[in-house]
Amino acid sequence: MIAITVQNRLMDIIERRAMPRLAREFVRLGRASAKGYRDGGPPGALSALPEHAKNITDILTPLWSESIKTFGHLAVDSMEKSWAPLREEKALPDPTEVAIVEWIARWGLGHVKDIVGTSQALILESITQAVVTDASVASVSQSIQQTMTSVSRHRSVTIARTETHGAAMYGSEAGARSTELTLAKEWRPAEDSRTRSGHASMLDTRVGLDSKFSVPPSTEGADDRAVMDRPGDPTAPAGQVINCRCVLTYTEVSYGQDQ
Repeated sequence: MIAITVQNRLMDIIERRAMPRLAREFVRLGRASAKGYRDGGPPGALSALPEHAKNITDILTPLWSESIKTFGHLAVDSMEKSWAPLREEKALPDPTEVAIVEWIARWGLGHVKDIVGTSQALILESITQAVVTDASVASVSQSIQQTMTSVSRHRSVTIARTETHGAAMYGSEAGARSTELTLAKEWRPAEDSRTRSGHASMLDTRVGLDSKFSVPPSTEGADDRAVMDRPGDPTAPAGQVINCRCVLTYTEVSYGQDQ
């Protein structure tokens, strides 16, 4: 079994590489949008968004790739003793290569669109609030820059953690599947005060590799009960995935071959 602490430490290493780059990008966007507003009003402010989308993609693509590759290989290596006989029979491809492409196409690019959409909303909110008070062009421009700078750290931490976690758990499951063993997957929450109450209740919950977890509301009173493939499942409500630190472990049921 792969220790929860080991998995969380690995995710922490990956996400921390991206956090400063994301923070700098939000600050850069604030400056660019502020200048755009001075030069061309609201359309000018929003003209900085295409480059923002490219930069976010360039930052997150290596994060997704490293997360999937690291955790895919980790899952495979954790079952080395059971997997070795099968590996000797056939040359199995690296499961992470396909998983990386799948993740980016199915989820990653959509996540970039959502991030850019939030950036756009923040810029427009700054413009609207400043214009309502009949602020000068210089004041509106300053408001845009200050807003993007003020949210840069929080957004960079949340995005890096959530994107690392989602991709890592996707890679983990892809690695487990590649062994062709019959496995059960177990939801393992981080057992501390930061863990959502709904996720804490998932301790020791085990289902088949092809089955889904029935996850209770993330916190008391939340309306986000979900059926999830794994922690960080991007199909789940935001309250179930943002900043989640739960992980998967696997138990062999039997070989996934005819006996």
